[in-house]
Amino acid sequence: MTTTTFTQLDARKRVTLGSAATSTQYLMTVEDNGRIVLDPAVVMTQVERDYLENTEAREAVSRALSRPNETVQRSRKKAS
Repeated sequence: MTTTTFTQLDARKRVTLGSAATSTQYLMTVEDNGRIVLDPAVVMTQVERDYLENTEAREAVSRALSRPNETVQRSRKKAS
C-alpha cells in the first residue's frame, strides 16, 4: 500500500521519518526532477557478495543444511 504524508524540513534541512522508517539504513536516489527516493538498504562485505553470487557454494550449503544428521567425521592429527 502506498501512503502519502506531508512533511517539512527543519532549519538544518532534515526530515523526520518517524514510524514510516522501516530500516536504519537507506540508499538515497535524487532524480532529475528533484524527487528523493529512499530504499531500505543493507551493507555487506565482499566475501558475502561473492558467496551470494556463487551458485555452487550456496547449493552446497543448502544441501548440508537440509541433512544436519549426515555429518562427516574426519580424523585429526594430535599435536606433538
